[in-house]
Amino acid sequence: MAGKLTIPEIKLEQKIELIPFANNSWDVDDLGSGVGLLGQTGERPGDRRSMVFAGHVSTEWSFLGPFAHLSKLKEGSEIIYTVGDEIHIYEVTHMRRILPTQGDLLFQDDPEKIMLLTCIGYVADSESYAERLLIEAKRVDVKLAGEQLLSQ
Repeated sequence: MAGKLTIPEIKLEQKIELIPFANNSWDVDDLGSGVGLLGQTGERPGDRRSMVFAGHVSTEWSFLGPFAHLSKLKEGSEIIYTVGDEIHIYEVTHMRRILPTQGDLLFQDDPEKIMLLTCIGYVADSESYAERLLIEAKRVDVKLAGEQLLSQ
């Protein structure tokens, strides 16, 4: 079930697409300017496994990707995931750099957490990114869409 990811601090509002897990990895090459939910992680808020969203910092033609400004977030930054009429509000709790080989860190059993993942540390010689930025956020509130509209 696809939803929408909103990060007010970096002016991001993006529909989510599923990125299947195949051959022990995710193929994000065709993600382009989209944001994807990594298959085999949580499928919706409250699942046993944490949901993991991935997006590019830049696209194929060096345009800014949807997660280009993700590194500007800080502890306490708000992330909103909307699915159906549910609005799940998260706050960033942790940010760290990981290696591309540390994919095991993306499989966490915590139904109250989501993670955002993007590339960081561009290496011109190899034309690739040496690290990944992993942002973890804890759910702090859940509202129904109608509740939010009534309170405005």
